[in-house]
Amino acid sequence: MKKKKFLRLKNTGSILVLMGLLIIFVIALYTFILQSSYTKTALETEIARDTASADAVHKLVNGKIGKEDFAQIKDQSDEKKQLYKDISSYFNEIRTLNSTRYIYTATKNEEGKLVYVVDGLDSDADDVRHPGDYIEEEMVPYIDRAISGENVYSQDIIDTTWGPIFTACYPVSANHDGTGEIIGVFCIEMDMQSAYGMVEETNHISIICGLVAGAVLLLICLYTYYVYQKSKAEEQKQKQPLHRDLTGVHVLMAEDNELNAELATIMLEDAGMTVTRASDGKEVVNLFKNHPRDTYDLILMDIMMPNMDGHQAAKAIRALGIERSDAVMIPIIALSANAFIDDIQESLDSGMNDHISKPINMEELTDTIAKYIKRDTCLAKELKQKQNDG
Repeated sequence: MKKKKFLRLKNTGSILVLMGLLIIFVIALYTFILQSSYTKTALETEIARDTASADAVHKLVNGKIGKEDFAQIKDQSDEKKQLYKDISSYFNEIRTLNSTRYIYTATKNEEGKLVYVVDGLDSDADDVRHPGDYIEEEMVPYIDRAISGENVYSQDIIDTTWGPIFTACYPVSANHDGTGEIIGVFCIEMDMQSAYGMVEETNHISIICGLVAGAVLLLICLYTYYVYQKSKAEEQKQKQPLHRDLTGVHVLMAEDNELNAELATIMLEDAGMTVTRASDGKEVVNLFKNHPRDTYDLILMDIMMPNMDGHQAAKAIRALGIERSDAVMIPIIALSANAFIDDIQESLDSGMNDHISKPINMEELTDTIAKYIKRDTCLAKELKQKQNDG
């Protein structure tokens, strides 16, 4: 009673531990999902706001720059021209009105490379770009698409050499009314440092929560496996065999190999059993047939034997059931090196009760014998043996 109560307490403790781990896992997973969702929503909101701001700036500029502006500004020496100064000053003025960090125009040079035309930063700014300077690699895909006639908006934070930004690029047509060939692009970049910091922080939290959730899930799996194995070990420990005391059981063994027969006899006799050996199938049938009913409690039958194999011998013994009931009732266990499904089925079809593969595992063999031998049979045999000895 105390043992059962102790086991119930142990099981309750295991359940509580698993529940605790599961709660931690759910909280960590929920936080991970929540943080990921928040990051995505916040980023989408920031990009939508910057897209609207960029479109507003583009409306101010659209139609005020055209083919002649791009044609007259080619390299750094053109910065002295009044045209460049006017456009740069105009871009710089617009830039200071909102969160726009950078406004510029770009085109393709004679080599087909993307280059700056007019930069809207102050001329003494550290990161100012001059006419003819190559466009940074991270911006090339956006400007290439814009030159093909598409309004392009970045859908994520772009990490550039001067910091995280949102960018929008618009095609510029040759004529001020928006008609004619596309001669370049007008680009706007918004500072995303605060959004980038928020994303980095939430991503960091999400990663930690994800790692915690993964670690807790691993702990749950390991602990569940540990509890299962421990429970299984306890169950096996508590589980008592039906009857492993096989003292007095008389085994008729058919085995043509001398060494195998000797080894099996020693193991069976060490377990308290009496062994009578037959060297082939014909002999085992004759021994069974020529001895009184219930002389043998069980037959161990090798399969590959001379004169008559194990399958034929089993069928011959079962056929004696017309004359004596024990021929039908006696357990016959096959001993064979072949253990495929077809081999086992062939043994059963020939009238045997079970099939054990060689080399013989003594624990498996005694368990199998015990399965077919009744406890009272063992006791009766043991009592009879003592009476005979007396």
